[in-house]
Amino acid sequence: MINQTDEHLLNGYIEGVLNQNDMKKLDNRMIENSELKQNVMLADTIDPPLNDWQSLQLRKKLSEIHERDSSLATGRYLASFTKWPRIPVAAALIVFLIGLSVVLFRGHPEGMELYGKYYEPAEPFLMQRSAETAGTSDFVTAMHFYGKQDYVNSARLLASQTDNMAARFYLAISMMELNDIPKAIENLKVVTADQSNLFTDQAGWYLALCYIKTDNLSMARSTLKTISGSQSYFNDKAVDLLNQLD
Repeated sequence: MINQTDEHLLNGYIEGVLNQNDMKKLDNRMIENSELKQNVMLADTIDPPLNDWQSLQLRKKLSEIHERDSSLATGRYLASFTKWPRIPVAAALIVFLIGLSVVLFRGHPEGMELYGKYYEPAEPFLMQRSAETAGTSDFVTAMHFYGKQDYVNSARLLASQTDNMAARFYLAISMMELNDIPKAIENLKVVTADQSNLFTDQAGWYLALCYIKTDNLSMARSTLKTISGSQSYFNDKAVDLLNQLD
């Protein structure tokens, strides 16, 4: 069952306003509450994103649902609802979004599970000792934020360093952490196209994961096949993931 705190976290996730602490709370609650996890997975399948008016209407609908459920709990309107089952938040959300004609189901639980199984953020490029002796450049500061899992600030600083392949790579990972997968794909493509940098192999692996999360399985397979046929560190993982996609 989804409680009021879960609804708050879910609304924040849909609107993209959760901070790092709230995201951690949401992750922990998803482990404990399968219904909440399904709602989050549903939110990830919505494309295109809701515009401001639609978001306002969605918040209004969720607020009405919560107020109605609270009324049921106190018994104020019990007689009015005795013939109707209590509608879960997930069902109401689905009905409302379909009514707005903005729901496009493109993912599937298996793909999301594979993404969650294989994805973990890349380790920071600069070790602590290196960071202490490398000065105070934006890249070093960004890596400091990245190492602290402050992906909002790491992305902010790295976005201005598009001529630096390392910066583009860690910008892409920051975007993945912030659930901006299209932006992550855009930067990873640039890194993989430049075969002279040290992050090409890593970028290819994370690009495949992005394709899996967006249910672009044909591109995911193509990217993984390229990795599996190379001498990349990710060779074995790519073969294993390919087998699970087939």
